[in-house]
Amino acid sequence: MRKTGSFSVLALTALGAVYGQTIKDPASPNPVVVSSRAKVVASLEQASARVGDPIMLHFHLRVTSGVVKYVRGGFNNDYWLIVTEASGAELPRTEKGDRLRQGSTAQVGTISTGLSAGEEDEDDAVNLAQLYRLDRPGSYFVRIVRRIGAADPYDPRLRSGDPNVGRQIPIEEAVSDLIPFTIIP
Repeated sequence: MRKTGSFSVLALTALGAVYGQTIKDPASPNPVVVSSRAKVVASLEQASARVGDPIMLHFHLRVTSGVVKYVRGGFNNDYWLIVTEASGAELPRTEKGDRLRQGSTAQVGTISTGLSAGEEDEDDAVNLAQLYRLDRPGSYFVRIVRRIGAADPYDPRLRSGDPNVGRQIPIEEAVSDLIPFTIIP
């Protein structure tokens, strides 16, 4: 089982590097395991936009196998996204983008009853132009990731008393496809 998780992280890192993005949760030191049970389905309203126009990304979680239970705690706790240039370099974020990149310290959230295979969460949308400085023409990519769950709080490894052990246990995340878009003058 450990080999599968390591393989998933390595495969995702390699895949991310090929497409210019590496999957590493910016708010968690834990390694990421790409979910084999769910994915984020995302699309842009349009493939190109003028500088200054809104760029709406629509997204939702789709469960492909098993049952996925998770907590709904707000965008910055549940999701993170990244916009990059073709080279893979992340674009500068706006002030709002910086705030949303950091997880909330509030413990507010509702526990979902779970989604089963074939079910989808509610559709949501975010304006990329409010989160990133998309102020110059060019070709870009966006990927959005849903945090499904952290380590099991009853995992025996956590009982060791070592506070660093929890940071070594992978977290499961559902990942969208890489979506290209263009900013035109």
